[in-house]
Amino acid sequence: MSKVEKICSHCGAMFRGESEFCCRGCEYVHHLILDEGLDRYYDLKDRTLPPVGSTAFHQRDDRELVEKWRNAEEVAPGVVKRDFELKGISCVGCVWLIEKLYSRHDGAVTVEIDPQHGRVTLEGDREFDLAAFATEIQRFGYTLREWSGLKSEGSEARFASGRIGVCAFLALNAMAFNLPFYAGMTLDDRLAPLLQFAVMILSTFSVLVGGTFFFRRALVALRVGTLHIDLPIALGIIVAYVGSFIGWLTKDPDLFYFDFITIFILLMLVGRWLQERVTEQNMRQGYEASPSEQFVELLDDTGVVSGKLNVRDLKSGMLYRTPASSWIPIQSRLESDKVSVSLESINGESEPREFVQGEVIPSGAIVLSRGNETRFAALEDWSQSLLKRLFEINSGGNRESGLMEKVLKVYILVVIGLSVVGLFGWGLLLDEWKTGFQAAVSILVVSCPCAIGLAYPKINDQCARWLRTRGVYMRLHSMWGRLSHVKQIFFDKTGTLTLETLELLNPESLAGLNDDQQQALFGLVDRNLHPVGRSLKEHLLTMDPTLTRISDTFAEVVEKVGFGVSISLQDRNFELNKSTDLSRPGESDFFENGNLIASFRFSDAVRNDVMECIEWFEQHSKQVTIISGDTAERVKTLTDALGLPRERGVGGMSPQAKAEWIETYAKESSMMVGDGANDALAFEKAGCRATPVIGRGILENHSDFFFLGQGIKGIVDVFRLSGIRHRALVEIMAITISYNIAVVIVSMLGWMNPLLAAVLMPISSIVTVSWASLRLASPRLNRNLS
Repeated sequence: MSKVEKICSHCGAMFRGESEFCCRGCEYVHHLILDEGLDRYYDLKDRTLPPVGSTAFHQRDDRELVEKWRNAEEVAPGVVKRDFELKGISCVGCVWLIEKLYSRHDGAVTVEIDPQHGRVTLEGDREFDLAAFATEIQRFGYTLREWSGLKSEGSEARFASGRIGVCAFLALNAMAFNLPFYAGMTLDDRLAPLLQFAVMILSTFSVLVGGTFFFRRALVALRVGTLHIDLPIALGIIVAYVGSFIGWLTKDPDLFYFDFITIFILLMLVGRWLQERVTEQNMRQGYEASPSEQFVELLDDTGVVSGKLNVRDLKSGMLYRTPASSWIPIQSRLESDKVSVSLESINGESEPREFVQGEVIPSGAIVLSRGNETRFAALEDWSQSLLKRLFEINSGGNRESGLMEKVLKVYILVVIGLSVVGLFGWGLLLDEWKTGFQAAVSILVVSCPCAIGLAYPKINDQCARWLRTRGVYMRLHSMWGRLSHVKQIFFDKTGTLTLETLELLNPESLAGLNDDQQQALFGLVDRNLHPVGRSLKEHLLTMDPTLTRISDTFAEVVEKVGFGVSISLQDRNFELNKSTDLSRPGESDFFENGNLIASFRFSDAVRNDVMECIEWFEQHSKQVTIISGDTAERVKTLTDALGLPRERGVGGMSPQAKAEWIETYAKESSMMVGDGANDALAFEKAGCRATPVIGRGILENHSDFFFLGQGIKGIVDVFRLSGIRHRALVEIMAITISYNIAVVIVSMLGWMNPLLAAVLMPISSIVTVSWASLRLASPRLNRNLS
């Protein structure tokens, strides 16, 4: 990578480029914060934030939010209170900023923010302008959405964290009750039976409260035919408890591992919570969306709205309408005169298409035309919808990494084999069945991978944290094992190798406009979903964030579908139209009172580090191929620009064709990088999946990781970090194997006892976790991966 890495002046993420910001969204929000006197935010910000991207520029539809706010129950006369989901919040600076913004709105009462779970509780007057508040915080990079219940309530991290406190209490008390025995108390002592009984009860509750977490996960893994690290952990807990219970019944202190069990369960829960919480925090940075939750307005035969209907209940023959920016959920016939739609999410076409009355529009198209008067006739049921199928792909199982699964197979066979040898070796050869049983239990208990159970989550935690500083959010830890098999990387084109918005090739044309003309142009593009409008809006707001304050002072924008838009400002008329000059295809002209005052030229904006990343992929034997639904001509143009052979670019591919391509050429050794619903079937077939987050929430929940910003270097960072992680894991394995050899020898000789086990376990854990922390410390990673 030739360009020098920089730190974004707003979010703090590492990036490569000429600007001081990683994306135009960060630049806009930074200027907005300074212009509005909210720069204390940067004093309070205590961590790297997610890059803003295009989130700050997206147009909102808050009708559902406002309706639910106004229908909420009152907590005081005229005052309502409701929970919402808040995307983008991550630190105390974010909390301060949102509280400050909320307090500036009339009718606001109190706001409570839970950044850990991305929840905000608003209390205010029933007539509080919730839409205005949601729009304002969106300008700062935060997205307010309906709260659907804490999704992590039943999650692994929350399940583990809810039991850590209880298991810590049980472990401390078990150690306290068992301490007299380590100090010399014998079983003849009058209090000994009572103390042993208390320790047994405490250990039993520890197994019921914390051990079941690992039992459940081990069973799930076995049912799907995989090995998971929770299997030997569960095996160790069961054997230790059964052996200890037998020792309690037979009054044999050499089998009394109850306090060991409580400490072991506590440490394993801490390790699992450490691993899972980071990925769950990462998922809160994505934008989950589901077309099945969309509502449409049902129309009667005369075109009058007769009620709302969830798209899942749409049937063939129904008349309906859906607002701009919404999906057309099922294949439908246009009943209005004309409509402009985007097919980007279905076939990758970057240019909008116009449909006229009577034409059939495919499922998954996005309405771009303004207003709510566009009518459709359903030609199929929701159950037959392509969009439904694309959103119901298999997101992949939580398979263990390849190295770990191989090690677990060997571990389980070796340990069980050695315990059998210990049992029958002492029993058959020396007639010491009691010693043999003790040796067998000791081998299964002490060799249980406690150190790996802590070090492995620690490694994953540090990797996930480091990736977050680069704008990469890991979703599945199982991706690490699959990454090692990747030989081919398939990229979608539109929105993946290119940015979601077009690149304005002559931004100086905007700077040449006077204030009134800039304001008029902003009025034309503010709620314009066309790629040209989105691009101009981002550039205008980056130049002058205050333009949002005048957006409501204009008259109604008039749209001529397929041609342009016009607006009136006082006695002046402004138009933004598609150029009619055949020598300037793809350009747009800006008129004032019929006079041309500016022309804008656009092109697909290739992400800023694509060339460097492709070069890295090729140098490391990872073949790059572009498979796109966009036209073959545009795909070939991009492959030429990127220096790829033309056969590495295939255009005009349907979602099914993409999936079949991967199935045929590189199912297990492929990574698919895409952003739209048309990539969903290919995701299902690929060995690894990645997606850029662009605010539509299409593929985040089906990916192994997602990334933000204007580049794709995050994918390279994942591969490079994978190599370092693999080496660190091998070293941890070597330490663990050395430890296990030593303790197995001690156990085979009959020298192991509960006190020695209680001492060795934390020592081995401290050594391995410390080693993992040193090997994957962020400063060291920054040096190795710079």
